Amino acid sequence: MLAIHGVSSAQETTKPSTYLELGFGKLNYKEPSLNFSPMYTRLLAGKNINEHFGIEGLIGTSIASEKKTIGYVESTANFPLIYGLYAKAFANPTEELEVFGRIGYGGISTKFDVKSIDGSKKASISDTGSNYSFGIGAKYAVNKTTSLSVDYMQYYPSKNSVELSGVTVGLSYNF
Repeated sequence: MLAIHGVSSAQETTKPSTYLELGFGKLNYKEPSLNFSPMYTRLLAGKNINEHFGIEGLIGTSIASEKKTIGYVESTANFPLIYGLYAKAFANPTEELEVFGRIGYGGISTKFDVKSIDGSKKASISDTGSNYSFGIGAKYAVNKTTSLSVDYMQYYPSKNSVELSGVTVGLSYNF
């Protein structure tokens, strides 16, 4: 009887769950001659494997282009695709609060439109890249099915002097 109670208690403390999170935030794109900070959204799907580890996948896109004028040239930055697959380690200092770190592999696609201020000359440059990716964050459970989160991610750590990071605030639904 005591052994059965022990197994039952162990199963209650392990809370594997599947969740979806919709997040909104601000990206920070840096390269030697340009810096852009457009708004973006992402959808994250995750599964907690046990009480300290999980896996996550995400896909996102910029939702507002940012324009900058340098001299007589106007540049617009857009990030049509951000994606990644991550291993997540987490701890629960309280029942409602989760702090986590994630590490994995991800990629980005970029699109830059440039034109002369008078509109007489135009060009478009698109590129893609992939790299390791990591982040940290916290999640607060409002109730059993809903959580609020905030995180900082390095989607594309500095490679060839190009970097993409972002801060996201999200709303999660736990299944």
